[in-house]
Amino acid sequence: MSLLHEPNGQRFRLSAAGPDDEIVELFAGPGRMSPQELKALGNHNVKVLVTGPGGSPEAARGFLAIGAALIKAGALGVMVDNSGNCHGPRDWLALAADQAMGGMYWAFVSVTASEEEAFSAGMHCLGYRDAELRDPVDPKTAGMMLHEFLGYSYQSGAALVDGDPIGSPDGPGFILRHVECKRFPKHSPWHNPYGVWRLNRVAGEEE
Repeated sequence: MSLLHEPNGQRFRLSAAGPDDEIVELFAGPGRMSPQELKALGNHNVKVLVTGPGGSPEAARGFLAIGAALIKAGALGVMVDNSGNCHGPRDWLALAADQAMGGMYWAFVSVTASEEEAFSAGMHCLGYRDAELRDPVDPKTAGMMLHEFLGYSYQSGAALVDGDPIGSPDGPGFILRHVECKRFPKHSPWHNPYGVWRLNRVAGEEE
């Protein structure tokens, strides 16, 4: 079965799968769904799987629209398989209604941060490189910094190149290096074919 997004002619393939016993735990993680919404999700009977071409803001906008249409038809949430982002109905509808570029970013892109590394996933949905930072001084700060950098790379229109310095008005704190996406195998929906920006810390600098 397929659906057509008339504004841009984008086609989506639809398929279905049975109930998922782990889905409530995944959606509960971000903390954006109410107990009532999670209870309803736990009683779901079917998962609707939507696939189609991505790799641009225009394509991402189509996925936002079809997700919103499914929610209005009774869907209980949307999970982005390319990043693991999970959104409840209210969250997804708000992001889909955002005509600026920010809604698409928060719909599709996730950042994971630990004491060993911080990295993003999902930027390939929009046609951009992901980013990573090794050995962050503070995981929370590193995660926020990656979001800020990715938002800039996505919305500013600036042409970033390998070797560019980035930082604050006080001076550059990192040097950008373009590397292949080797974190996820090529057959994985998380794999970014556009590559990854690695933020190499300038000696003596902390994020």
